[in-house]
Amino acid sequence: MPIYYLETKEKLIAAVVSVAGWVITFTVLTLLKVWFMHAIALGIFVALIPAAFVQHFNQRWVNNVEEKLPDFLFDLASLMGRGISFSKAWEILTHKNYGLLSVEVRRAYDRLSWGETVEDVLDEFVRKLRIPTGQAVGEVVKQVVIAGEKSYKSLIDFALSLRAMLYVEREARERTYGIMKLMYLCLGALYATAWVFIKNFYPTILEASGYFITPALSLEDLKVTFYLFALTSAIGYGFIVGELCYGDFRNGMKHLCAMVFLTFIVFYLMDVITWM
Repeated sequence: MPIYYLETKEKLIAAVVSVAGWVITFTVLTLLKVWFMHAIALGIFVALIPAAFVQHFNQRWVNNVEEKLPDFLFDLASLMGRGISFSKAWEILTHKNYGLLSVEVRRAYDRLSWGETVEDVLDEFVRKLRIPTGQAVGEVVKQVVIAGEKSYKSLIDFALSLRAMLYVEREARERTYGIMKLMYLCLGALYATAWVFIKNFYPTILEASGYFITPALSLEDLKVTFYLFALTSAIGYGFIVGELCYGDFRNGMKHLCAMVFLTFIVFYLMDVITWM
């Protein structure tokens, strides 16, 4: 079910569950004597991974609906152009496959058959779609219904324009995938810097100073500093990927979770190798 279907109360419950998941994970790992930075990272991952999955599948739903919507509108206009009434044309289209959009098409026809007005049905149909172009779709179809079947050509033009616009948006989105790669490369560079500094540079400085620097800057403090820097960078990069590559920062939560978990893996290996 798309995340847009969730009401305010359910969204609040989901937020509380996420916070509780982080607290429980952090508490359990702390009691198990896991290093507190690992506990923080895994807590963030556990708290956000459910929301990341929901948002991922919601975006797939939206993409599928946007892809099939121009075909649906074009077929609707074509049937109306043959002299078929709006209600009958909609009924015919309930038997065609428009992917996930077919579910809402059938629900809308059920409301039509129950005697609801076309305006109310279209308003509910658009509300269920919850896509950026949904409001425009509803207004155009309403105008076509009001003007009669002879205005079907305007609906065809709108469907073709919508298809072209979505194609341009898809092409523009694909060109931004380089930003995603850049964010992962930047995070990888941060990992490499932390690894070299902790494994090579810090021991050299420590030895050259005759170990007098130890009370001021311990290895533990250095690792915590780099760990926090990497975690905050992972969270920021994840949201940047969502905003620039998908148009909504929430859609970057799956990348955020991946980067946080990758940060945990890198510093866990660094911790193991450091003390071997």
